[in-house]
Amino acid sequence: MLKAWSSENLSYDGVYHSYKDIEVLPKPLQDPMPVWMAVPRRDYLGSRAGLFNPDGPALVQAGNPRKMPTYDRLLAENGHSTANLDIPVERMLAIANNEDEARRIAESGGAWVTDSYAKGSVGVGDDPINRYVNDVIIWGTPERVADQLLQFEEEKQLGYLLCAPLSQQTFTLFHEEVLPRIS
Repeated sequence: MLKAWSSENLSYDGVYHSYKDIEVLPKPLQDPMPVWMAVPRRDYLGSRAGLFNPDGPALVQAGNPRKMPTYDRLLAENGHSTANLDIPVERMLAIANNEDEARRIAESGGAWVTDSYAKGSVGVGDDPINRYVNDVIIWGTPERVADQLLQFEEEKQLGYLLCAPLSQQTFTLFHEEVLPRIS
């Protein structure tokens, strides 16, 4: 992709696909264009830390920002500096005017994810919906969500947020009440 963005025409001959003299449009305005690599599970952290190039692509730490100490340790073990990394974090959000409604939105979102994508991805005995509600989704009132995001930022586990609102109400409350508190 980086070569396609940086050249007029591209030829590629790979194992599964081949292209001859194609142009990829649109070209990004940013130069160099950052590339984000998802790290969805703890067992991927080590391989990604070994491949991570601090002078090249940025990295998305998907899931729980509390994985960052492990990622920082693995970066250091693989000879990379952890200073001044700007690592975006992808998080699902469930926000409502009361905790019970926010939890219901989080549970519904967790059920959708586990039913759609995460089948069999949790350990035996783990309730996948509870794992999402307790460890992955940031949920609560606007005040609680803002406090959690500020805490993650203070702990240097959140450079910036790629958020996925789990309801229209979440989207609205995030923009109207959470963003003003954390900006």
